[in-house]
Amino acid sequence: MCPPMLKRLGFLSLVFLSPVPAIVAQVLPLKPDTPKADQSQEAFVIEQFFRKERFENDGTSSKEDLARVRIQSEAGVQQYGLLTFSYAGGTGTFEIKYVRVRKPDGSVVETPPENVQDMAAQITREAPFYSDLHEKHVAVKGLSVGDVLEFRTQEHTTRPLAPGQFWTSYRFAHEQIVADEQLEISVPGDRAVKIKSATVQPVIGEVGLDRIYTWHNTNLQHKDETNKK
Repeated sequence: MCPPMLKRLGFLSLVFLSPVPAIVAQVLPLKPDTPKADQSQEAFVIEQFFRKERFENDGTSSKEDLARVRIQSEAGVQQYGLLTFSYAGGTGTFEIKYVRVRKPDGSVVETPPENVQDMAAQITREAPFYSDLHEKHVAVKGLSVGDVLEFRTQEHTTRPLAPGQFWTSYRFAHEQIVADEQLEISVPGDRAVKIKSATVQPVIGEVGLDRIYTWHNTNLQHKDETNKK
């Protein structure tokens, strides 16, 4: 199942596990501070990616993704000129709040709603069993080298697969250059949950009746995939 996210980022995965009241956050280990790498030759640099998830006791949830991507070459324009978001239409709603381009001179180019197409996901066409999977394709307006692309999406699960249960999985960046990556998960404070985080532990706090888990990550160098475990 394709996760409801920007597939072109390529570093996040949402996996539905067995229906148990657990949150599973898969976090790659952080490396010690190293000298700042030269990023001028990168096709793009993800300056910020922030995911915020909130779960309720009845199994409903909401998720918000916010991103800023600096485009540094024509390859970056090709990579991000057409955005693809996947989502499950049968369990809730998915909205693109904005897609916009900030120019070096400070001007902003908004991508209008007519540039968004909603269609069945490719797997749906190949395997009709997954008939609730959809994709939104966004042709980004005015994107050029030197621009900063910004987008924000919101997803609401109103018909959970397992009422009364919730679970999620997240994997931090290892293939792309990301200056600031954050994950925030909010759950009811009286709900017992299980956190599996192999190396990096979250910061845990409370706001009102909610318990909030927060992870931070940066990835300033490409990882050697041949040595990744």
